[in-house]
Amino acid sequence: MVNNSGNGKGNTIDVDPKAGEKVVINKSGNGKGNTIDVAPDAGGTVYVNASGNGKGNKIVIEEAPGEHVVIRGSGNGKNNNIVIEKVPGPTQQKPLAAIANKGATATFNHQVASSSQHASVPHGSRR
Repeated sequence: MVNNSGNGKGNTIDVDPKAGEKVVINKSGNGKGNTIDVAPDAGGTVYVNASGNGKGNKIVIEEAPGEHVVIRGSGNGKNNNIVIEKVPGPTQQKPLAAIANKGATATFNHQVASSSQHASVPHGSRR
C-alpha cells in the first residue's frame, strides 16, 4: 500500500505483486513526473485510488489473465499517461476489468511491451 505518501517530483513506484496480493495506491498526492509501474501476476488486484496525480505522471499497468485493475477517483491532471497492457494468455477470452473514472485517460495496448520499454518489470521474470 502506498498511502498518503505525499510524493513529490520524479518518484518511481514499481509494484509487482504476486497472485492473491492487493496493491493500493491511496491518496498519495503524487506531484510532477512520477512513474507508477504496476505489474501484478494473475489473481492480483491493483487499486489506484484518489491519488491526486499532477502533471506528466505515467501510470503503467501490465495485466495478465485473472488480474483486476481499478483506477478510481484518481484526480489525474494534465499530460498523464495511463497505459494498461493486456498480456495474452489462454484464459483471456473477454476484456479484463479496468475502470478509469473522473477524467482519467486510459490507453489499452494489446501488444506486450519489450523489456527495454519496461526495464524494471521484464515480462520474462514475472513472479
